[in-house]
Amino acid sequence: MDSYQLLNYAEGALWLTAAVVIRKLVIIEHKRHSTACYIAIIGFVLFAASDFIEATLPRTIHPWLWIFKISCGIIFLIARICYVGRKNFKWTDRYLLFFLFCISIAISVLCIST
Repeated sequence: MDSYQLLNYAEGALWLTAAVVIRKLVIIEHKRHSTACYIAIIGFVLFAASDFIEATLPRTIHPWLWIFKISCGIIFLIARICYVGRKNFKWTDRYLLFFLFCISIAISVLCIST
């Protein structure tokens, strides 16, 4: 196993750990917080799966894997919207702006590499 595979397996393990720990860390005051937590757990598990898949592939990331990872990011955004609530969600929220920046970079890399 080379360092690329080792780092991907380690990253996948980190995301699985986050999926297990997040339920203990999130403050649940409303039902929507619990829903958001479970959505985020699904996102972390899927993101871990994408890293485990990436570890088995050559060092090039295939477009379908990029799309899979971007989809996980969208799941995290949905969890964030659920957590703060639709009424309290602001389109100028720094979390959304950072998310949009990251997604735009990922999509740019995807477009350039294909």
